[in-house]
This record gives sequence, C-alpha cells and structure tokens, in this order.
Amino acid sequence: KMQAGPALLLAILFAPKQGYAAPFNATIGVMVPLSVTAFGTVITPLSFQQMATSIILAIHHVNSRDGTIVGDVANTLPDGFRLIYKITDTHFSIAGGVKAILDWRAQEGYAGFDCSCGSSFPSSNLATNRSKNAYFTSSPKDRILSIVGPDLSEISAAVAVIAGMGGTPVTSYFSVSTTLSDKSKFPFFSRTVPVESFNMIGMASIIESFGWKQCAVLFSDSEYGNSFAAAFQQRAGIAGITILSLQKFKNLDRGSILEGVAALKNSGARVFVFLAQGNTNLESAMIGANASGIGGRDGFVWIAGELGDSNPENIIRGLSTPVALLRPLFFGWMVLSLDALYGARRATFETAFAAVDPALVYDPLIN
Repeated sequence: KMQAGPALLLAILFAPKQGYAAPFNATIGVMVPLSVTAFGTVITPLSFQQMATSIILAIHHVNSRDGTIVGDVANTLPDGFRLIYKITDTHFSIAGGVKAILDWRAQEGYAGFDCSCGSSFPSSNLATNRSKNAYFTSSPKDRILSIVGPDLSEISAAVAVIAGMGGTPVTSYFSVSTTLSDKSKFPFFSRTVPVESFNMIGMASIIESFGWKQCAVLFSDSEYGNSFAAAFQQRAGIAGITILSLQKFKNLDRGSILEGVAALKNSGARVFVFLAQGNTNLESAMIGANASGIGGRDGFVWIAGELGDSNPENIIRGLSTPVALLRPLFFGWMVLSLDALYGARRATFETAFAAVDPALVYDPLIN
C-alpha cells in the first residue's frame, strides 16, 4: 500500500501542460492485480486490495487538494482540474494486462493510436463534483491520458509497448526489472520503485554479513526471475559468494518448483535464495523445501525478496494452505524488500491511510 505516488506524478506532469482555466478531467487507467489463481483457487490477497485502494486515495487527495501525501497540489494544479480513472484487474498475468489495454482502446473507439486524451465537462457539473469532494470514475469512452501500473515486470513490458504506440505513458508501482530501463525499447515507461539491482546488493550483503560463503538459487522462468538471477550472480561474484546450484522452474508450475527444490537439496547448500513472485510460487517452494528437509527447520535459511508484504503473518495469510500448517514451514525464511516510502513519510502515509473515510475511496472492483 505504499504506492500512492504515481497519481501525483500524473497530475503534476499533465495538468499544467493542458493549461485549462475551465474545468477539465484528465483520465488515467489503473492496472492492479486483485485476484490471483493459486492451485486452482481464486484468491484476493488483502495486500493487493490495499495497494489498489492507495491509488484511489491518491486520486482523492489530488481532487480534494489534500497535500498530506501527494504534495502541494493546492498551489500547483489548475482550479478546475480533476483526475478521473478507469480500473482493471490484471489477475497477475500478462494476458490480463494486455486484455485490459486492448479493451480500453476498443471502448475509446481508437482507429489506430492517434488521439488527444482527457475530457472537458460542463461548469454545471463542477460544483457537484466538488461537493462530493471528488474522486469519480470515468465513462468507458473517456480516453486515457496515462496508465498507473501494471504490477509484474513482464506485464509492464507488454503494456508499455502497446501504450507507447499511442504515446501513452505507463508508470508502474511494482515492476523492478532492469530491462524496462532501456528507453530505446520502452520510451514511455517509468516507475516509482527501485530497480532489482538494489535488492540484489542487499541479498548478497546479508549473506556476506553472516559470514556464509556458499548458497544455491531457485528462480522462476519469468522476466522477474531471469533478470534477478543474472543480477544476483553478478553481485555474488563481487562478494566472493559461491553459487552451488542455480535452478530455474516454470513460473506458477508446482511440479516444476518441487523438482527444482529437490535439485537444490542435492547441491549440499544450506543457504538458499528464492527469486520469484506470486503466491503459487512461494507456497510450492515452502512446501517443497520442508518435504525435502531443507526448509522449515534449524540449519537452513531461505532469503526471498518482494513477497508483497514485510510482515510474515500477512504473507502466510495470503496463501491457500491453512495458516496453522504454513507457519512452521516459514521458519528460517528471511524477506528482503525495498520500500519506496519509509521513515517519517511512511508514518504519515500510514496515518492518512488509516484515517480516511472508506466511503470516499471505495471502488466496487476493489471492494
């Protein structure tokens, strides 16, 4: 839920550009993962709902000119400027992200990708919108000025290419792959989170600080996993850490994950680095490590990054297996995450997030 920043970025970048003294709506598209399929069951993790709601909260703050989190919007935005939004569930998948942007394009009536974005609305509606203290959803035909999201790096890569054809910026709150930094391929992509290389420095430093000299790596065959694994190998080499085994598994495939874990056991390693996203991947790795005798017990450590939450209990509660069964399996796991918002700013955000009237930021899709 630390991802309120993109909406501010969009507001400040594009409102002055329009230069409207008259009332003006700027439409943004919001891509969030709300539901994900784990072992055949569709679940909606609370952390996903919080992340999506924080974006709606940022939009509400922009429109009500509340600078607590999003900055000095009262003095930097034209009086009649309002953000409106379209929101979609990517289902944590490339297909979900691509379908979303193609659906938006179809709704907007694009003939190709040459368009002007945003919509003006009559002055008579302005007082009504202000009295509601103002956030509101867009109609399907409103054209998107910019996109907040998506989540996974591989989804962002696909969406950014399609959006870029129409010159539509994409600002992700979750995608960390260094591949997306290539402006020759993704000229309209930006993000509000650090790139993965910083996390790899942290992982290697943790191993080094404990005096461990060897480890093994389990990673997903995905944009996230492949780029993370390459970055970690580089950092491990610099730190003098020997990688005994490097095992790739098919993303979200439980059988493939269990095979990878079994191969790690044969390496003789006692320290493991887990590089993957998604509940199915994590849950399968935890279960496989315990079954193979290399997890959930003394003498073995698993280091993971970006599991969606820094609180282990919240992570476990987002999985499909009962909490009481999973909790012992999480013994010996360490989670390293990069927070874009921390310290006093994080405390300010948490206070504002907890105090907001839920009715002002409610969206039925997020629920």
